[in-house]
Amino acid sequence: MIFKFVDAITPDGYNPYRVTREGFEWEVPDPRDPWSYVGYWGDHQVIYLLRLLEASERYHPGFIAKLSTRRLFAYANIPYRIKPYEDMLNDPRKTIEFDFTLNQEIQKKVSMIGTDGKLVQDENGEIYHVNLIEKLLVILLAKLSNYVPEAGIWMNTQRPEWNDANNALVGYGVSVVTLCYLRRFLAFCKKSL
Repeated sequence: MIFKFVDAITPDGYNPYRVTREGFEWEVPDPRDPWSYVGYWGDHQVIYLLRLLEASERYHPGFIAKLSTRRLFAYANIPYRIKPYEDMLNDPRKTIEFDFTLNQEIQKKVSMIGTDGKLVQDENGEIYHVNLIEKLLVILLAKLSNYVPEAGIWMNTQRPEWNDANNALVGYGVSVVTLCYLRRFLAFCKKSL
């Protein structure tokens, strides 16, 4: 589960819509469907991944540390693009653009090579692998770059954070829960890695 979850994290430090048995998936905007919606989940990487890592450390002490420097993990290639900071300030509820061209390219790769077609590839078409430390740092940087002092983590990815009382304030709210878990996440990393 840790591998599946970590591999679903994007190079910009977020998660897609859903992690499934077959990998992961994202939502595609559909002008005919008023419920179609795009956006990254911001709490999954810290809260849910941390719980998986903590459980692993309890039952398999030292296993996470052994994974920390081995290039075993991939990045999810999701056709979402976070808008520049100035654009986010102008409209905090519309912070992500959907890249229809990239979506088609990814779907073509999936039809040829399977779900690995959803992963970031290098210039030779090989899956780009990184170690666990890099993945955890990407998560931390994504969260810390959206930290609002004396408030929390800015919910600027068009999705709520399930565990937060400000659930309905996407774009204008902050997540105190994710901030608190971020502290716990850092403490876990310091102790375990």
